[in-house]
Formats: sequence, C-alpha cells, structure tokens
Amino acid sequence: MLLVMILALPLYLVFKYKNTSKYGFY
Repeated sequence: MLLVMILALPLYLVFKYKNTSKYGFY
C-alpha cells in the first residue's frame, strides 16, 4: 500500500504540472 502511494505521488504531481504548463503537447 505504501509503495503505491510513493509511486502515485510523483505521477500525480506531473499530471497537475502538465495541466498548468504551457507545454500542452507533452
């Protein structure tokens, strides 16, 4: 369970960053 959280957190942050970044294609 902890491992899932550790892996999901970076993906969640990257997803949020891509939504607010100007590089919409990436």
